[in-house]
Amino acid sequence: MPTIIGAGDPTTGYDVENSLRFNLVDDTDLVQTFGSAGNRRTWTFSAWIKRGRTAVRQQIFHQYGATDNNQWVEFRFDSDDKLTFSWYSSGVFTTSHVFRDIASWYHIVLAVDTTQGTDSDRIKLYVNGSQVTSFGSITYPSQNYDTGMNQATAHSLGHLENNGNFNFDGYMAEVNLVDGTQLTPTSFGETNDNGVWVPIKPTGINYGTNGYYLEFQNRASYTIPTARFSNDSDTQLLINSGAADGNTSFTDSSSNGISISANGDVHHESDVAKFSTSSIYFDGNGDYLEAADNSVYDFGTGDFTVEMWLYPTNLNDYDGIYFFGSGTNQHTLWLRADGNLRWAHIKAAGDGNTLDTTFNNTYLLENAWNHVAVVRESQVLRIAINGVITGQTQSTSGFSISLSGLKIGVEADNNRYYTGYMDCFRISDTARYTVSSNSNFGTDTSGNGKHFTSTNFAPHQQCVDVPTNNFFIMNSLGTIGTTNQQATDQTTFTNGNTEMLRTRSSGESDGAGTSISALPQNGKWYWEIFWATRDTNNMYQGIMNHIDASTNVIYYSNNGNKYINGSATSYGNSYGMLDTIGVAVNMDDDEVIFYKNGTAQDSGNAISNSRLSTHDFFIFMSDGGGSDGPNAKYNFGNPSYEKDFQYSDTNGYGKFQYSVPNGYYALCSKNIGEFG
Repeated sequence: MPTIIGAGDPTTGYDVENSLRFNLVDDTDLVQTFGSAGNRRTWTFSAWIKRGRTAVRQQIFHQYGATDNNQWVEFRFDSDDKLTFSWYSSGVFTTSHVFRDIASWYHIVLAVDTTQGTDSDRIKLYVNGSQVTSFGSITYPSQNYDTGMNQATAHSLGHLENNGNFNFDGYMAEVNLVDGTQLTPTSFGETNDNGVWVPIKPTGINYGTNGYYLEFQNRASYTIPTARFSNDSDTQLLINSGAADGNTSFTDSSSNGISISANGDVHHESDVAKFSTSSIYFDGNGDYLEAADNSVYDFGTGDFTVEMWLYPTNLNDYDGIYFFGSGTNQHTLWLRADGNLRWAHIKAAGDGNTLDTTFNNTYLLENAWNHVAVVRESQVLRIAINGVITGQTQSTSGFSISLSGLKIGVEADNNRYYTGYMDCFRISDTARYTVSSNSNFGTDTSGNGKHFTSTNFAPHQQCVDVPTNNFFIMNSLGTIGTTNQQATDQTTFTNGNTEMLRTRSSGESDGAGTSISALPQNGKWYWEIFWATRDTNNMYQGIMNHIDASTNVIYYSNNGNKYINGSATSYGNSYGMLDTIGVAVNMDDDEVIFYKNGTAQDSGNAISNSRLSTHDFFIFMSDGGGSDGPNAKYNFGNPSYEKDFQYSDTNGYGKFQYSVPNGYYALCSKNIGEFG
C-alpha cells in the first residue's frame, strides 16, 4: 500500500486544518441520534486516524440498536491491534494485518453494499488507498442484509454506545459517512508526487439522508429552517415564492409592505421548489428583484440577519446574491466560483470602516438547496450556511444605506447576475443564528445538519496535528537505549502520547521516556515541556543517543545544572512544578539552548556537542529519584493543555506558550520536509 504519512513525509495539496483528540481517561465521545432511517444496505465510512494506544480494544464507531439490542454494528481496533467490523447475527470481518503505528496517520475507508451479488463485494476495507484482501476471520452478510448503520438510533464515534467501554484514544480527522453509496478511497484521498497517500477535499458527494462530514473546526451549529418563513416582530422584509409558474409578481410579506419590482425575466418557477410549489428563478442575464428605499435597511451598529435559500445552477466569481446601496456606500454578498462567499461593506473614505472578506470553507453546493445567512451579533459578522456558523470578521461600522434601496440577484456596480433559484429572502433586525461560548466539535458540514453531541472535549483537544502536517509525539511502545530506559509499567501516556505521567514509589529503578522518532540530523528545532502537578525531584530534560545514553546525552536538571555526556556543571535556574522548559536544538551547528518560562538560560550561551549531527538523538525525560514521578506535558506545537498559546514558528506552524527563537521550527512533517 502507499506510504502512510509519517513524521518526515512532505505533503502537498489540500490542507486539513484540524483534528480532534480523543483521550481515553477523559471518556470523550461524539454521539448523534438520527431522526429517521437512511440506507442501511449501502454506505461508506471514511476517517483519518492516528492511534494513541495499542494492545487495547478501541471503538472507531458504534451504532446501538433498539431496546432488544438487535441490529447493532461496530468498527474497532481489537486488543491484538487488528481492525474488526462486526454486526448483529454473528457477522465479523477481521484483518490479518495489525495496525500498531502510533506516529503516523492511517486513512481507513469501510465501504458497504449488501445488494451486491458477489459476497466479497458487499464489504470492502481500504487502508491508505489500498484495498485490504487478507483476513483472519470473515463472514460476509447475506445479500440485501439491512445493517444497523443509518437506523433511527444512536450512532457514536470513539465510544461503545450501550455500555460506555472501549473508548478510542488518539486523533480523528476528516470523518465522513456517505449514506446510500459505496465509494472508493479516491473520493477522499490521492497519491501525491512523493508516493504518499494524502487527503483531498470531498466534493460532489451526495451524502444522502444521514450522511455527515466532520472537520472538527469547532464551528457553532444551528437548526436549519424546515419551513418557509412567516412574519414576526423581528422581520423587516420577507419575500416568499409559491405563486403560479411564470408569475412575475412579488410581495413583501412583512408588516412593512415594501414595494418589490421584477427586472429582466425573473419569475416564479415550478421546476424547482423548496417549501411550496415554486421558487424564484434568475437566469443570470439581467434578472433581479428591487425593493424600494426604506429605513429598515439602516441597521446602524446593531444586530441583523439577511438570509435566504439558494439553489445555484452555475457558480461564477462575483455573481451577486444581494446588493444594498451603491458605489462607496454599499453592503453586498457575492458568490465565488469555488462555492465560497464574499461579503463587503464599502463606505466612503473617512466614513467608517470598509470591510471586504471572503469567507473560506463555506462551500455553497451547486444544484442543491443551501440555507445562507449573513448575521451580525454584537458587532461580529458571520456567515451561517447549511447548519454551520462559520467565519467571522469584526463589523463595528453603522449601516445607513436606505436611500439607495436593495437589489436581489445582482452585484449592481458591475452588473454580475446570479444564476439559479432562490426562496424565502428575509431581513431581520436581530441575530437569528447565534454562537454559544461552548465548544462544539461535532458540527456536520455536509449540509445535512447531522451534528454530533460532543462529550468531555476541552478546547485544547481541537488539534493542529493533522494528516497533512504530522507532529512529533512521545513513545509509548517500549524501551529505547541501554541505560535510563523507559519503564512502561510505571509510565502512563495520555493525550495522544504528548503527556507522560510517571507513577513510582521510592526505591524503584530510574525510568525514562523518549520521543517516538529521532531528531532530524539537520535543521533547528524547538519544543516546550510543561511540568504539571507532582514531584519534580531529580528530573532531567534533554536529548540523548539511544545507543549510549551515558556518553551521548545533554540535559537540563531541575537543580539548574547541565549534564553533558555524564558531567554536571552549573548552568541556569532551578525549575519545578508549573514551570515551562523550552528546548532549542540547532543540529546544523551542534548546539542546544534551554529556556525557563521563556528566558534563555546561561544568558543564551549555547551548549555545544559535536556528536549531535553525527548520531541519532531522541528527546527524553528521566527521573532519578524521589517518592513520586512527574507529570510532563510535551508541546511539539500541538499542545495537550490549556495556556495562552499565542506563538507559532516563522512558517506559521505550531502553538507555543513562549516566543519561538528566530530560525527555529516546530517538529512537524511540513517543517521536517523543508529543513530536516
